[in-house]
Amino acid sequence: MRKINKTAILSTAYKNWEESLETHPEYNSSKNKFYYDVVLNLFHCQQGLCAYTEQLLCIPNFYDAKNWKDGTYQKPANWAVKGQLEHFDSTQKKTKGWLWDNFLWWIRM
Repeated sequence: MRKINKTAILSTAYKNWEESLETHPEYNSSKNKFYYDVVLNLFHCQQGLCAYTEQLLCIPNFYDAKNWKDGTYQKPANWAVKGQLEHFDSTQKKTKGWLWDNFLWWIRM
């Protein structure tokens, strides 16, 4: 597993929302309006690779910085990714479910 540098924040709308939270709403994965912002920003940080296996899960065209406008992800045509959003520390999922520093993207083998 490689170290993930998550300082490249392209999803500024999500990050501003997350930092303004006094309490995190219940984590409900893809039902949150920032789900794709988080996913594609993670792919950008992980260079399209699985956090654990380093298998290619997303081509660069989909996570390229050109796909963000005003801090939100603009889904291109023929969009496709593999894997799932995961939490480094699952115990934080209930109280801090949308904490940026606790996310990674991976594929279960």
